[in-house]
Amino acid sequence: MVSIQPVSRDRHASKHWQRFSSYEFAQKTAVAPLVMAEFPKATQSFPIGFIKEADRYFPVAVLGIEPNVNLYVGPDGRWIGGYIPASLRGYPFRIGETEAGEQLLCIDEDSGLITDPPEGLPFFDENGDLTADVQQILVFLGQTYQNRAATLDVCKLLAGAGLIVPWDIKIVADDGEKALQGLHRIDEEALNKLDTGQFEKIRQAAALPLVYSQLLSMQHVKLLGKLTDARAQRAALMAKETPKVPELTQSLTESDTIDWSKFGM
Repeated sequence: MVSIQPVSRDRHASKHWQRFSSYEFAQKTAVAPLVMAEFPKATQSFPIGFIKEADRYFPVAVLGIEPNVNLYVGPDGRWIGGYIPASLRGYPFRIGETEAGEQLLCIDEDSGLITDPPEGLPFFDENGDLTADVQQILVFLGQTYQNRAATLDVCKLLAGAGLIVPWDIKIVADDGEKALQGLHRIDEEALNKLDTGQFEKIRQAAALPLVYSQLLSMQHVKLLGKLTDARAQRAALMAKETPKVPELTQSLTESDTIDWSKFGM
């Protein structure tokens, strides 16, 4: 269950929060939203596709081939892939938006990570301002959120040029062939047929890195089948003793930092 609430002094001044120590919260996240700034690193780890909602497209990390199954989270809560989508690293915080379009820092109050003092970290300091730890997360999520608008604009441009088409994926695993539907991809043939004017328009919009990253990421589709087989084998051989969940500090590590300067942030 999820209960998203804005972080406020009235509601959270007397509370503390904890950093997550496991990616168990993402075990049912089969696709995770991405923004353009993430593509250089995301391309190296998993397939990237597009999902259509209403009349717009947005990119996602394809993390599983079945609903509610994230193949990149191990049974002990560890992230077993490479890059971790930014939409997961800010947990349990996220950015919300008011009716007027203003950004709000929110938190999932059902995450189990809100505590009573002295356990955990405070939301606010003695002056009533957000602590440095919370401000760091706010900046990170805010930059991701701002890059989302530019990402949606680029996707709109690509769709208008006829470059985004349905992508029905068939993956062969030990227990048979599995179909993954509802995703879209870049049509490389249509890309090569663009006239000079259309191609230049896409280039000037800085859309080409997104285009080529998505095409390159498709090589990881076979990896989903291998991860499915590995998960099945692991389940069959899992020891009776429940493994300890390691302490994770990957939420905002340097290796996962997004270089916002390349995207006008």
